[in-house]
Amino acid sequence: MNAQRDWGRATWALLGLLGVVVLATFRDYGISNDEEVQHVYGKLLIDFYRSGGADLSAFSYKNLYLYGGLFDMVAVLLAPLLPFQEYETRHLLSALAGLAGIAATWRIGARLAGERAGFLAAAILALSGVWWGGMFNHTKDVPFAAAVAWTTWAVLRMLPELPRPRLSSGLLFGLFAGLAVGVRFGVVMSLVWLAAPVAIHLWRTGRPAIAARDAGLIVARLIPGLILFLALMALFWPWSVRAPGNIFEAVATFSKFPYPITTIMNGVTYLATEVPRAYLLIYLLIKLPLYYHLGLLLGLAALARRGWAPVSPAIVTVVLAAAVPVAYAVAADAPLYNGIRHFLFVLPPLAALGALGFEHVWRLVEQGGRRRGALLSAALGVTAAGHVGMLIALHPNQYVYYNPLIGGLAGADRRWEMDYWSNSLREASLLLADKLAAEAPDRTAPWGVGVCADPLQVTTYAPTRLVRDDNWPNVDFFLSSTQVDCDRIIEAPVIVEIRRMGVLLAVVKDLRKR
Repeated sequence: MNAQRDWGRATWALLGLLGVVVLATFRDYGISNDEEVQHVYGKLLIDFYRSGGADLSAFSYKNLYLYGGLFDMVAVLLAPLLPFQEYETRHLLSALAGLAGIAATWRIGARLAGERAGFLAAAILALSGVWWGGMFNHTKDVPFAAAVAWTTWAVLRMLPELPRPRLSSGLLFGLFAGLAVGVRFGVVMSLVWLAAPVAIHLWRTGRPAIAARDAGLIVARLIPGLILFLALMALFWPWSVRAPGNIFEAVATFSKFPYPITTIMNGVTYLATEVPRAYLLIYLLIKLPLYYHLGLLLGLAALARRGWAPVSPAIVTVVLAAAVPVAYAVAADAPLYNGIRHFLFVLPPLAALGALGFEHVWRLVEQGGRRRGALLSAALGVTAAGHVGMLIALHPNQYVYYNPLIGGLAGADRRWEMDYWSNSLREASLLLADKLAAEAPDRTAPWGVGVCADPLQVTTYAPTRLVRDDNWPNVDFFLSSTQVDCDRIIEAPVIVEIRRMGVLLAVVKDLRKR
């Protein structure tokens, strides 16, 4: 019991340390391509409520009405109250949501195999470059993933209470699922990993009459949670309840995906609607650190060692939380782009399952004595420290990480999705502004810049020196990340390079010298 408590305290210490890192670094990240329109959408939703429902601008603004506006509304309301630029406020809030996702992963792991497994699960997720780097400006995907993770935890909390789940358990499920649908509709898949363990319980009763009685009890006790879910959906995604068919319209729109977005996979460019079925599986294989794969393999080995005995409903729930979304994407041949960005919500359950594998091995090792357990602990600590060093080297572009299966970052360069948010342009624009301040300190007229991305990603950081100019051949400077080779569109001397681990991420070209 004391050991369990100590590991719980260790996780609290880890979360505290991560919180300090967030506060120290959240202003280092750039503005993503989607953030401006998402922030505008949040303002329009606030206008809808402030007007008493008369201002309907939010429901015709681009395609944003197909999403919930929870995060965007909160960011809009808090931006004037915090001493940061509004996009920095968004990044802080998104990072805090990412920490909440790590905390949920801890609780999922602890539910499966105790506090040490919970600590391992939290550490596995926190050390994932795609999660840590994405926490700061994936302001839709990370909050959604965190809410889904807590929804999964709520299901696990409910399982031991069947067939009479407490009111608090049903309300927690409705709360977290409602927060998730307030960002994206995909949380409805969580009904699968709720229904499956319920079905297992009903099947184990062995008698149809008892199963029918229990099913009625479960449904009745979940009704308050369902009401809370619907209320939160209406609050944060008001378009969804304005007409009976709106939710189906959203699903149909995304299944057809009428947007000509391209993505790259192993050097080949595809439309999002034409990617190979294995796209998501392959990106998960090469984007996640190898310890994810090792943990999952160890977990499978543990099951084999037990003779494939029936697993607990809790493990079934977490397996489904990780597997169902991926299986659906593959089976439906879903439109995909930006690697695994839209599926970050499968990382928490994958991390928990990986932790389960490591926990099994750790227990086996400890059977040989405390010294062996200490050696394993030290080995894992050294491995984690090495990964922390890698994340520091990538900062603030951790999300471009690739594992050694394709040769790391160098192997992914110009062959796989890299800096698709052009996050590196923040650093490039600041370096350019410093160069210009040294070159022409008395100049008051701004310089014209062309940007192969949303110009907001550059002009926000040096607004008095750099102004947007879409007439690229006549600009003073051209800034671009290396994503989709946009940096090669214009030939001119390169005066700024942004590199990480030797790989070029962004450039500034001086068109005055052509």
